[in-house]
Amino acid sequence: MADVDFDVEKAKVYQTGLAFINRSPSATLLSESEMKAMVGSDGKITPPTGYESLGLWAKDSGPEFAREAGDSTEFYQPGFELVGEVSRTVGLTLAEDREIVQWLDHGKTPGAEGAVTVGGANGERFPLLLIMKRRDGLIDATNGFARVQEFAPGSAERGTLETSVSTFKWSAADELGGDLYRRVPIVPAVPTPPAG
Repeated sequence: MADVDFDVEKAKVYQTGLAFINRSPSATLLSESEMKAMVGSDGKITPPTGYESLGLWAKDSGPEFAREAGDSTEFYQPGFELVGEVSRTVGLTLAEDREIVQWLDHGKTPGAEGAVTVGGANGERFPLLLIMKRRDGLIDATNGFARVQEFAPGSAERGTLETSVSTFKWSAADELGGDLYRRVPIVPAVPTPPAG
């Protein structure tokens, strides 16, 4: 084996996570300092105003980030090409039957007793916030504009958890110079005990 320095403490071992969206038409993305301010010194998360939780996720189904590139343009001379347009998505397997999860599917808010008429898909663009906590204490926070690209309710099998797989497509943001999302690693501050 090669003489390589390994550090298992730097392995990404995730323990839990949260997902939020902000449905306000005037919603903007969070700044880096606002994202860091969500995390208390004890590691507790306080979601920003206007962000609603998407609830529980199915076990063993954290966020699945994906990248897809369009066809590249190759040239006659070997070794030269233009990379095609890149799109990025993230999928979540949602486990709760919340109003907001239904809204992701069809973009409508049910009435007081839960009734809703369903037609097409949800075409809204909204800020999506993902927070993942790792075993080493680090918190990965990701925030960007997204749209629901695909929403697939699971089958209603007797005695099993019915989930909904929602795939979000990240959307370019002027606030990020045309990039798709901001990812901020956050290390919760450890309070210094008083001297004495």
